[in-house]
Amino acid sequence: MKTRPIVAFGAALLLTGGIWAASTGPAAAHDAFVGSDPAADSTLTEAPSFVSATFSADVVVLDGAVVLQVTGPNGDLISDGNPRVDGNTVTQPLVDHDAAGTYSVFWRIVGSDGHPIEGQFEYSLDPAAAQPTQVPSAPAATSTPPTPPATDAVSADEDEEAPADGNSLASLAFWFAVASIVLLVAVGATMPIMMVRFRRRAQQEAEAAEGDTIDPGEAQ
Repeated sequence: MKTRPIVAFGAALLLTGGIWAASTGPAAAHDAFVGSDPAADSTLTEAPSFVSATFSADVVVLDGAVVLQVTGPNGDLISDGNPRVDGNTVTQPLVDHDAAGTYSVFWRIVGSDGHPIEGQFEYSLDPAAAQPTQVPSAPAATSTPPTPPATDAVSADEDEEAPADGNSLASLAFWFAVASIVLLVAVGATMPIMMVRFRRRAQQEAEAAEGDTIDPGEAQ
């Protein structure tokens, strides 16, 4: 009969342990990093003005407990001022930068359960990826001197041939005049001779006609 108090005590102890485990189970899981902007391992074509990290629960705001540092490809720190906490997101402004390469982000916070956690991620900047590919330009067309209008050449030829045609006409008129004068002189020289011959022939024909008309009786 003495075992009943011992069993009852053991059951109460197990029940208490179970209740404690159930109540502390969610708090035992630490807060976690869930995402960032820029995204981890991403490549950007333009430099961001800030970097942010998001966690699974609200971040505890304590002096010096929240850290978000961004280091450039040359090792220089480009964080501008202190990070800002808004619920479960921490945002860190950045100074102006444009160096191509890999940027490292280190973060450290105190979670809602009071446990500090930390980690890091990287992103890359490649401004040249945003520049369009240049298409080779076509070679400049070689300028060709303008060809003189054909009408000018024809006009020049006609102008050169015009004097020759005029000279030919003048020469033809000259020789025509000479031939006309020679013909007139020849006609004028032969005209008297032809007139004399014409008169003699007419006289002979007249005399012959008178001979034919003599009376036959007179002839006996």
